[in-house]
Amino acid sequence: MFRTSTIVLIGLVLAACSSQQAKQSAKIAQALMGYTPPPQEVSVLDELRAEYKKCVQLEGDPDCAQKAYDRVRDIKGLDPKPLPKGHVIITREDEDAAADGDGD
Repeated sequence: MFRTSTIVLIGLVLAACSSQQAKQSAKIAQALMGYTPPPQEVSVLDELRAEYKKCVQLEGDPDCAQKAYDRVRDIKGLDPKPLPKGHVIITREDEDAAADGDGD
């Protein structure tokens, strides 16, 4: 009964106010009824940056990028990154030969 009369009273107050006053009245009514807004959604990029920064500050590990990616993937519930099929061969050219153009 109390809840119904409160809702009706709030509806009347909102109908009698201007739009700015209605917004303020709605916020007050929400606070009185115990409404708490949901937490803001953080983007994956922002989460990655925060986790990477935290890892570098705490551990200083050279593998912080992968650790941050794994942590954010777990937090956000993202699918694991698929592993590529096949082999990749990485070679390193001699810096002197590359500068002379003889590295081909």
